[in-house]
Amino acid sequence: MIHIEGVEFTYPGHAFRLRVPRMRVGAGERVAIVGPSGSGKTTLLHLIAGILVPGSGDVSVGGSSLPSMRETARRAFRLRAMGLVFQEFELIEHLNVLENILLPCRISPAVRLTPGHRERARSLARDMGIERELNRYVRRLSQGERQRVAMCRALVLEPPLLLCDEPTGNLDPVTKEHVLDGLFAQVARGHTTLVAVTHDHGLLSRFDATIDFTALQTGGAP
Repeated sequence: MIHIEGVEFTYPGHAFRLRVPRMRVGAGERVAIVGPSGSGKTTLLHLIAGILVPGSGDVSVGGSSLPSMRETARRAFRLRAMGLVFQEFELIEHLNVLENILLPCRISPAVRLTPGHRERARSLARDMGIERELNRYVRRLSQGERQRVAMCRALVLEPPLLLCDEPTGNLDPVTKEHVLDGLFAQVARGHTTLVAVTHDHGLLSRFDATIDFTALQTGGAP
């Protein structure tokens, strides 16, 4: 599913440098990425998503090389093949919860919104414990509720790849377990590949594999 080879990336004008000699994630695998804050884990997710492009090397998802695509093609590929849950959430404040969950159905030219999508959105909200909030504007939600909206939105089109950056960072312990149960049930049902950055080592037993980001950059991880 994901093949990274010889990738190097720097931000213009900054000393930060990311280097990933090699990384492989198989289709349907659930992989956690751990490592120190500021080491570049979020940058790695952005490279896998095609939001950023490496200065050298290749990032391939499902056999498609992202650096070889134009920006518009990467965006279309991302909408079609990936669900993204990043720390900023990027919800639309003037829309309600249901409309935010259904947003990928409206912005992807390859998707026509159907009653089936609405039913899936409601089912996801139920699994994530926010079914009573569907008609509320997201600006009135707590951080934990907003995070769950973002997770539902990422899953609504049943993408083959789900990328998550600290997916439970704003959740209390009880809600965290409930949301994780829903997330992993959806991933298993859709045979979805999951790559998640986390600082919560208590979650690692739920994943098939854990990648130490520090070791990855020195060639010591797959």
